[in-house]
Amino acid sequence: YQVDSAAVMAAGVISPADTAALLKQMTINLKDKDYLGKQELIILDMLRTNNWQRPIYYAITVSPDQFVKLDPYFQQTGLAYQLVPMEVKGKARSVNTEKMYDNLMHKFRYGGLEHDGIYLDQTIMRMCHTHRSMFVQLIGALLKEGKTDKALKALEYCKKVIPEKNVPYEILSVGYDYDRGIFKLPDYWHQVGRDKEAERILVKMAQTSIEYLEWYN
Repeated sequence: YQVDSAAVMAAGVISPADTAALLKQMTINLKDKDYLGKQELIILDMLRTNNWQRPIYYAITVSPDQFVKLDPYFQQTGLAYQLVPMEVKGKARSVNTEKMYDNLMHKFRYGGLEHDGIYLDQTIMRMCHTHRSMFVQLIGALLKEGKTDKALKALEYCKKVIPEKNVPYEILSVGYDYDRGIFKLPDYWHQVGRDKEAERILVKMAQTSIEYLEWYN
């Protein structure tokens, strides 16, 4: 797919700082696909005819088999991936920290989770864990970029709008670094110099796990 760089820059699809990473051609490898469904053909047609006039997004909950092999060009902006004409998979720019920070900190609403006495069923609780895990991804990306002040603000805001009194800390929502064998959210508190908060979260997670084990037994 040939990329119209002028159209990309005019539409503000990528930031001026990423101009050097702008591709002249996007390769979409479909060799492992036995067939393409109508929804996939529509996506490819949108890419061919839209010419970046309107942004194309995938919700983070969409199954990867619907990506039409476009995921190397997915840049996370919040609860969605934006299709961009850059190779971002596995790179620092896989998260657009500017857009994601603005979305999570200023635009998203969290439904009054900070209030006492509310009930969250299993479906809503999973959504809350998803939102907390989005903060984890944003904060990790900010720290990699050396933006410690913004990372701390995001940590404090996440604690405020998704409090543990209503959304307990669980393994999936705090993130797990398989390479280093550590939980991400407590580690990020440690990286911004808040060791007591990091330790408190880990102790709480351990207590909850022990309670579950005792109940199962």
